[in-house]
Formats: sequence, structure tokens, C-alpha cells
Amino acid sequence: MAILLVLIATAPAPCATDPTGDATAEGLVARGVRLFRSHKTRQGLADLEAAVALDPELPEARAALAAALLRGGMFERAGLGFERAVGEELALRLAAGSAGASDVHADVDRQALYGLAICRAELGFHREADRLYRIYADLVGVTEPAAAKAYYRLAEMFEASDIPWGSAAAEMAKAHAIDPAIETRELLVSFPPLASLPRFEPYTWPIELSPDPPDSMPQFDDLPVLLSWIEPDHSTDTRPSTVATTTMVDLLVDHAGRVSDVRIVESQGSDCSADVSMTVAAMQWIFEPAVVDDDPAPAWIRLSVIHRPDPPASTEFP
Repeated sequence: MAILLVLIATAPAPCATDPTGDATAEGLVARGVRLFRSHKTRQGLADLEAAVALDPELPEARAALAAALLRGGMFERAGLGFERAVGEELALRLAAGSAGASDVHADVDRQALYGLAICRAELGFHREADRLYRIYADLVGVTEPAAAKAYYRLAEMFEASDIPWGSAAAEMAKAHAIDPAIETRELLVSFPPLASLPRFEPYTWPIELSPDPPDSMPQFDDLPVLLSWIEPDHSTDTRPSTVATTTMVDLLVDHAGRVSDVRIVESQGSDCSADVSMTVAAMQWIFEPAVVDDDPAPAWIRLSVIHRPDPPASTEFP
């Protein structure tokens, strides 16, 4: 039976890992991206590197790691990751000018191509970066907002490097014509969408913080992040296995990341045994604690735990 966790808080995101060794590559990607977006770059990068080591063929793992390395200024390592995502032979041909947009198949990752262009520019390979940026713009559509990012990057490269064969003013004009507010946009490579992860459990979605009492919670710098979890025992539930149920719980996560209190807010279980199973399981979950002024702090969070029945064995999915 699958399980879906919806975390009601202002910042948390998906996680499906167990640091004791039962981690999945998908879960490591999810937690790594979450930590990186929370400015916990060292822990996030470690998770993403572990995800690639665990499953080198998982595209989301490679893409997320390369995006993180780029954000960390590790352009050579990031460039190698983007090259692999594009295809090493094709990437070399595109950078050298012996191949163009027409040689790029539809399944080639456009974001990886854009990331490779950034890395080549940062490493001083300006001709190669110029070609890659323009190929990327051709592929996404020269009048699309995504292309504006390439033109803006080209303008920055021309201006910073004083390149005689490029016009920073011309490229900036093209970028502004497409997107006048482009300066305020993120110009880095996006992390892969976490919803694309094929075996991603549990899933958390940020909604709101649940303080108790309402005026007792400080202003958090970071909210708790789920690190390790076990699924509640459903063996005593008398409801049919084909029926999905939802349990909403409030958890008090202490400064050490342990659950010190569990309160069942709403339950669709058939009897109290389901609530007992939820409480027993939740007390064993481990979180990265909330942070206030750089120190760990206790926090109440609310999770909606959805027990989804497994699909019938004969069901086919696209």
C-alpha cells in the first residue's frame, strides 16, 4: 500500500529517504533539492551526489546534481554533468560548431544544453558558449522567454569579457524585447520537477504552519524537514484494501528532530487501531529540526497522511 504525506507548513518539500541505508535515489533527489532550496547547500549537495551514486541512470538525479553544482560555482564538474545529459559526442559537436539545432533530437534535455553553455562561458570558452546559447535559443524558440535568458547571458558574457566579435547591447536589447523584466528572473538552470520522480514516497506539499497555541511559535528561518520515516501498520485496518484513507496529524518536532507529541486531528480509519498505528509510527519519524536564529528549535507541523491502495496487478499505466 502506498502512502502520501502532505506536510502543512510554509517551506518543507518532498522526502523519501532513510539515512540508515534504506534510501532511494528518488528520495535522495527530493531531499537534496529541498535542502538546497533552503540554503543548506552542503547537505543538499551530499544527498544529490549520493543519489547519482545510487542510481547513475536516473535522469532527475544527474540533472539535479548538475544544477546544484552550477549554483555552487563548480562549473567544470557541472559542465561534465550537463555534457552527459546532452550526450557527450553531441555536446562536443555542438560546441565545436560541427552540429546545429537540427541535429538535436526532441528528447535531448534543453535545460542541460543551457547549463552547458553557462559553464563554458564561465570557464572562458566564449566561442563555444556563444554557439551553445544560440542553439538553445533556436530550440526553445527565439521569441520565447526561455530564449531571453540566453540572450541576457550572452550580453553579460560579451560585456564582462570585452569580446570584439559580439555586441552586448544587441543581445541585451533582444532579451528585453522578449522579457522586459528579465533582470529579476532566475537565470540559472532549474531543478527537475520533483513530481516527475517515478517512485517517490512519501510526498509532502507545503501549505501552512500549525502553531499550538497559535501565538506561541517564533519566526522560523527553516521549518522541520522529514529525514526518516516508517509507514504505519495497516494490518489491523478492517476497511477494504482498495479504499484510500486520510489521517491528519499534528506533530511537535523537538530541537533534536524527534517527534515528542502526536495529535490526531482528523482520521478516516475504520477504528481507533488505525490512529494508534499512526501515533506509534509518527513517534519514530526523524526530522531535521526547525531553525530560529541559526539554532534548532521545536515546532508544530501538520501532516495529511494519505494511505493509497496499490493498483491492481493487471492495471497498465502509460
